[in-house]
Amino acid sequence: MSPEWDLVVVGAGPAGSQAARCAALRGAKVLLLDKKDFPRPKICGGLLSAKSLQALGLPLAPQVGERRISVVQLVGPDGETCLAREAAFLGFTTDRARLDAFMVEEACRAGAEFRPATACTGIGEEKEGHINIRTHSGSITARGVIGADGVFSKVARSLFSGRPSPWRLGLAVAAELPLPSSRIEELFSGGCAIQFYCLPLPYSFGWAFPYREKVNLGIGTWAKTGKNLVPLFGGFARQLQLRWGVGPYKLKVRGAFLPAGGLTWRTGRGQVILAGDAAGFADPFSGEGIFFALRSGQLAAETLVAALGERGAGPSSAQGLYNRACGQEFRTELSRSLMLAILSGTKRRFFRRLASEPQRLELFERIMTNPKAYQTRPALDIERQLH
Repeated sequence: MSPEWDLVVVGAGPAGSQAARCAALRGAKVLLLDKKDFPRPKICGGLLSAKSLQALGLPLAPQVGERRISVVQLVGPDGETCLAREAAFLGFTTDRARLDAFMVEEACRAGAEFRPATACTGIGEEKEGHINIRTHSGSITARGVIGADGVFSKVARSLFSGRPSPWRLGLAVAAELPLPSSRIEELFSGGCAIQFYCLPLPYSFGWAFPYREKVNLGIGTWAKTGKNLVPLFGGFARQLQLRWGVGPYKLKVRGAFLPAGGLTWRTGRGQVILAGDAAGFADPFSGEGIFFALRSGQLAAETLVAALGERGAGPSSAQGLYNRACGQEFRTELSRSLMLAILSGTKRRFFRRLASEPQRLELFERIMTNPKAYQTRPALDIERQLH
C-alpha cells in the first residue's frame, strides 16, 4: 500500500513553510503540519534581513514588511554612546505572525496542504519505505519527513534520545512597546534604523526594532547565563522608556529558547531530516535564525525530493547529502560566528574597538546582507584584534 504523502513537513515556521513550498513546486505531494492555529504569535526580534529576503525567493507582501531598514545603530555598555552605519538596504522589520501566515499561504499556493492545530507526537519506525507520523488526531504515512518544529523538536527526539544540552541553547525574552508612528520616526532615524545594545551579559545583545506603531524590545543571551534575564529585561525596558519619554507601560514579556549554533548539529537520519532550529542552525553572534531557517528548509526540500526520485524509489542517501550540503553552506560561517561571540564576551572590548574605528561597524551591514559575513575582512579583522 502506498503512503498517503510523498513528504510531511512538521512545523510551519519559516523553515517548514519554505521546505513545503519548495518541495511542492518540485512536484511532491506535501502535507504541512503545525501544532498551533494560524496566525499565532511568535517570540522573535522580527528582523527579515536582506540576505533572508534573497533566500526567501519571493516578493514580500506589503502587509508583511513593517519598516524598511537602512541604518544599524550600536549602543555601548554605558547606554548612551551610539555608533551608526547607513546602507542602501538592510532588510525589513516584520511581525512574525504575519510573516509565517504569508509563508504558509505561499506553500499552499504552490500545492502543499496545511493542517493547523495538528501536533506531531512522534515518528514511528520506517517500514518498506513508509514512515509513520503520529499526531493527536491520528497517524499519517509518508515517504519522507522534514522536522522543522523548533529547538525542542518532537521529530528530533524521535531520532535522538534526550533534549538539546543547555550548553548549546540560547535564551531570548521580548515584549512589544506601543509608540506612535511619529515618535518612532524621531527615535529611529525616520523609522529606518534598528538598534543593538551591548549589555553586561556574556554572548548577548539587547535590541530595539521599530514596527509601524510599536517597538520590539528584547534580549538574547546564552541559556547558561540567563537565570536573571527577565528582571534584567525589565530594567532595560524601563531605562528605554525613561530615555524616550514614554510610558511607563506594563509590558507582556515572553521568552523562548533557541539554538546557540556553532560547530556541530544533528541533521536527521535516513529519510527523516531536520531544518531550522530543529537542526540547531542559528547565528551564535547575532542570534539570527530566519536566514538559516529559509536556506536549510530549501536545502532539505531539494535534497529529499531529489532522493525520492521516481515514485516508489527510496531516499537512502537523503540525510547524508543534506548534511554535506549544510556543511558546505553553514559550517565555516557558523564556526567563525561562534568564535567572534566567544571573543567579544560582554561586548565591552568589542564596543571599544568599534568606537575607535567606526568603519568597523560595516560588520553589521555584512551580517545582514552577506551569507558569508563572518568570512569577510571586517569580521576577520575584529576577530584578530580581540584575540
